Amino acid sequence: MTQNSAHIQTLTRDVETAVKQAANTDYVKMVCPRQDDPFPGKKVVARWQTDNEQSYVADGAIGAERWWRDYGHEIDARPWVWAWEVADNEPAAKDPAGIAVIIAYECRWIDIAHERDKLTVALNFARGCPEIEVAPFYAPVVRKTDFVGFHEYWLLEGPHDPKFYTWHCQRYRRFFAACGVEKPTFITEAGIARGDPRSWRDAGISSERYSTECREYREECSKDKLSVLAVFYFTSGGGYKWRNFEIDGNTLAQILAGNPPDSGPVLPVLDQEVIVPLGSIHAIKKVVLPMMNLGRKWYAAHSVWTYEHHPPCFDWNTEEGGNSDLGEPLGSPFAGLVITAKDLSGGWGNVARIVGVEPSGRVVCWHGAHLQKIAVRPGQIVFLGQFIGTIGNTGTTWAHLHEQINYDTIPPERTLGHADSAYDYVACDQFYQEHGVDPALLARVIGYDRR
Repeated sequence: MTQNSAHIQTLTRDVETAVKQAANTDYVKMVCPRQDDPFPGKKVVARWQTDNEQSYVADGAIGAERWWRDYGHEIDARPWVWAWEVADNEPAAKDPAGIAVIIAYECRWIDIAHERDKLTVALNFARGCPEIEVAPFYAPVVRKTDFVGFHEYWLLEGPHDPKFYTWHCQRYRRFFAACGVEKPTFITEAGIARGDPRSWRDAGISSERYSTECREYREECSKDKLSVLAVFYFTSGGGYKWRNFEIDGNTLAQILAGNPPDSGPVLPVLDQEVIVPLGSIHAIKKVVLPMMNLGRKWYAAHSVWTYEHHPPCFDWNTEEGGNSDLGEPLGSPFAGLVITAKDLSGGWGNVARIVGVEPSGRVVCWHGAHLQKIAVRPGQIVFLGQFIGTIGNTGTTWAHLHEQINYDTIPPERTLGHADSAYDYVACDQFYQEHGVDPALLARVIGYDRR
């Protein structure tokens, strides 16, 4: 379910209190946050704002490298930030040449962020942008980033006014449909803006009415199968420039109070079987490897060492060794339903499990262990390649992805898996090859061959 949250420019005591007391608010956005973490336990999405941002964007990939040389120290000084917005607020190019520059800049910015173990929120389009016919051009950015951001504002008629529906509000639906690629989404700015009067305070709207409209907008976002994680309402602590948009602590508390509680696992466990609502899952049409940065040198541990009881499961590592793959992003290998997303302790650590259904009706259960971060929740429908978490070393010494796949029966969470003959486990490479993954790619990432 989508959550409402705060967009904070300068953190005031009343806003800090409202966020900390909001038990059902997992995310918060901050602009140029201070070095210490004001919200332990929250997932902070941050933006580092500079006056000369567009001078970097205009230089494409070289500009992204220059931005990181100039401001990367600010990002590194705030390791508690969960995800960073790409430093390109509201890109608005309409011609192919301008779009190409934006794509080059954002893709390189994301690459550098990932090299530093940072999650990214890319694009952050202005209200009514981009033109839908150019949406497919942005597919390379969408594929590369962890999340996509949009700014959505409605006029005084409310967020459901049909004149603006899917244009100023829920435009992300039309964008993803045209783009052909989907990613988890943040509405990184939202509210009432650019009407006549210009803001909710200009219009004399009460905080009660405004918070009600914010909840209505959140409920609409929650209807999507693609995941809108949170909506950040502009703005708190904006100073004199944005005083007519100011959301004080009292108003923010009303907006956040509309958030639903975390529903937790929605799939009952009966004896040794998990009951999965198969009708809610789209049939598997395509399969991809879970490692998102396939440009790196990967290998499967069994290609180097012999595990007596380990096959058919795989331990994926990068060839640099040690914890060199710590924080590497992982994507869902197929469209399916998340049934486990938690710390199973013991030798498992953080585990994500996803169930899918082949066109024939055969059930597939994918299991990934030792994750550093989990970015999905039980009961969530995920699409092909959707960011689900990062490689970690929870439950083990050195970072790696432990992967196992089985057919038909869904094992209990704590099963020994590959050592249990009661479940139809398949070798991971066999599964991927049978589902159309390039054999040459498989050979390259499995073998310890420096490529």
